[in-house]
Amino acid sequence: MRLLTLKRTVTAILAFACFAAWAPAAQAQNLQLLVDPISGSVTLANQSFTSNLSLDGYDISSTAGSLVPDPTNTPNVGWDSLTDAGLAGWSEASATANALAELNLTSSLLIIKGGTRSLGKAFTPSGTTDLAFSYSVPGGPVSSPAVVYTNSVQVQVVNLLGNGGAVVTANKAVLLNGTANPLTIDGYEITSAAGSLNPVNFHGFADGFVAGWSEANLTVNSLAELNLTGSSTLAAGGYRALQAVFTTGTQDLAFQYDVPGVGISTGALLYKQQLAGDLNNDHIVDVSDIQRVAANYLQNSLAGDANFDGIVDVSDIQMIAANYLNTIPGSGSGVGGGGAVASVPEPSSLVLAAIGLAIGSGWTARARQKRVRTPGK
Repeated sequence: MRLLTLKRTVTAILAFACFAAWAPAAQAQNLQLLVDPISGSVTLANQSFTSNLSLDGYDISSTAGSLVPDPTNTPNVGWDSLTDAGLAGWSEASATANALAELNLTSSLLIIKGGTRSLGKAFTPSGTTDLAFSYSVPGGPVSSPAVVYTNSVQVQVVNLLGNGGAVVTANKAVLLNGTANPLTIDGYEITSAAGSLNPVNFHGFADGFVAGWSEANLTVNSLAELNLTGSSTLAAGGYRALQAVFTTGTQDLAFQYDVPGVGISTGALLYKQQLAGDLNNDHIVDVSDIQRVAANYLQNSLAGDANFDGIVDVSDIQMIAANYLNTIPGSGSGVGGGGAVASVPEPSSLVLAAIGLAIGSGWTARARQKRVRTPGK
């Protein structure tokens, strides 16, 4: 908070000196800090589906000293600051294991709606998850949102983008076990004080005829399911497709879930925008995405589920074919994930044939793995 205290002081002085100047309107505050505690990667993410965000200061702190400064500015080692990236106006205010902070007194960094900015591997892998995060925008207040650890139990709301950045599939939601261990639950609830939920589109465990589950409360303010006779287990990395449960209204969703014998916990809520068909998030739809569909065909796997409907099937093939070689221009800048998408020709019959061949190869490989030979035969 040292950085942001300094910012408030400097801002107050400038405001006094320019008393008659017009003050810009405050922006919607949708920035989150995403932390992968396994790899140590740290990312600034604008979670808004509708608004860009201009950042002019941030502060990340850890009482336990779980941060990794990079005084030698070595690529892929520790904190990749905006200052080290050579962005105009930025300067480091703190670079220790307890605090990483930067400030810009002359300009700001634009993070587009749904966009991200990597800060490198600024977290110690498997370190103490005690981070606190604050940030500021020009003309706006200091905000302190909760840090999101990406290996958590979470609900993701996803917009899929096509040519020109247009949304081709909106507000698909999944309940994801992002942890490294199986998760058993017997109840969960998603809420929205502003009424941004769509109960008509909701498709949970009960709609999938999973034993014991019943819908407990379906309104624009609450979607909930309970299992009074049993429970369901999501494998590590497993998920449940909930369909388009968000209405593009106020992004105020909250998520809680119940673990038998443990109690109610609060999960993370992530809003994402990504290129339709880009399964490995490398900002281009290409053969590597085809290979993911092939490897997971007819399985419940987010690794190959391009349209987030809960199963890897022909609809995922069609999405990749329709978006083949689409890309996000400028994604290498680190502020991608929601920008315009380049328009490219429709895939040729050769591409479609390659998709079929890849899937056929995937079936053959799995058949070999599953074959059991009886001795002597």
